[in-house]
Amino acid sequence: MGKDESPAARHALWVLLLTVLAGSAGAWLGWQTFGVIGAALWSLAFLLTTPLILVAVLLDRFLTRVLGTAIRLRPSRTDVSDAARGHVNELCARGFVAGETLVMVDDNDDVLGGPYAMLSHSNKPIAGWVGPVNITIGSELPERRLLLTTNQPHVPTDRLVVQVFGGKRAAELLQHHEEALSRLAPPAEAGANPQRVDPQHMLVRDEECERAYFGDLSRFERVRHLFRLTQSATPSDVGV
Repeated sequence: MGKDESPAARHALWVLLLTVLAGSAGAWLGWQTFGVIGAALWSLAFLLTTPLILVAVLLDRFLTRVLGTAIRLRPSRTDVSDAARGHVNELCARGFVAGETLVMVDDNDDVLGGPYAMLSHSNKPIAGWVGPVNITIGSELPERRLLLTTNQPHVPTDRLVVQVFGGKRAAELLQHHEEALSRLAPPAEAGANPQRVDPQHMLVRDEECERAYFGDLSRFERVRHLFRLTQSATPSDVGV
């Protein structure tokens, strides 16, 4: 059996290789046309524009594929990365228990996301998952909403309350999450002895919200909105 690898990692490699090739082609064309100055300018232009074009194409293909298939979780054949393992260890040192490592797959069992280390807190109503680049902490709120605290951009939806803190480590995200949870779902409402929360259930609900959001957009709008989310993501907090 082969390894389970995130499509983001494969896409990043293709973008890097094709960008280098495009930059080399631009330098050659510029040299043939305008000499040294032309080579420098054309190479720079190709290096700047090629990644944007490639990312747009890959995002469009990926989103179209995600929206056109059923999504499920299954055990991963590959462990999380060393970087992700460091975040998992941080959370385990703060009361979390690590469960299965899962990947998200489509109808053909091709990986769409992950591997994700799934975690739930031993005595608090908090769960989480750690993937190749994302760390997400989640809790149930009244009226069946979820409170998510993450280091990655997220789509807007009234079914979730999302905090985005880019660049933060797992322990910092947990602190922000607990502060918001204490305001939005005080201990009296959460219950004196809360049951352990299922991170798989939260991950699936989160993905369903993203699918619903992108499913209402055209192909061009999907890519444009995803670019906008990525570029405009700033640290945020949740009010009372």
